[in-house]
Amino acid sequence: MARIERGKLIGYQDVTDHLELYGQATADVRVHAVGILDLYGQVMGELVIKEGGAARVYGQVCRDIRNEGGNVEISGMVLGSVIRIAGTTKILPGASIDSER
Repeated sequence: MARIERGKLIGYQDVTDHLELYGQATADVRVHAVGILDLYGQVMGELVIKEGGAARVYGQVCRDIRNEGGNVEISGMVLGSVIRIAGTTKILPGASIDSER
C-alpha cells in the first residue's frame, strides 16, 4: 500500500517506498531502486529517477526530470528539461514540457 503525503515535504527527499504525493516537495526528489513516486502535486526541485525506480508525473516538476535507469511516465507539467540517460521515459499526449534532451 502506498504512503500518502498531502502536505509540504521540506528539504531533499529520498523515495525508497511507494509514495503518492498530493502536496509539495520543496527541494529535489530522488526515487531509488524499488521506490515508486506517483506525483499529483508539485516538486520544486529536480526529480531524479535512479536505476530500478519508477515515477508517474501527473502534477508539476519545477526543474528537470532526470531518468538514470528507471521507468518514467509524464502526463503533467515539467518546467525544465526531460533528461534521458537510461531507462524508459514515456511522455504522454497532453504533457507540457519546456525542453527535451
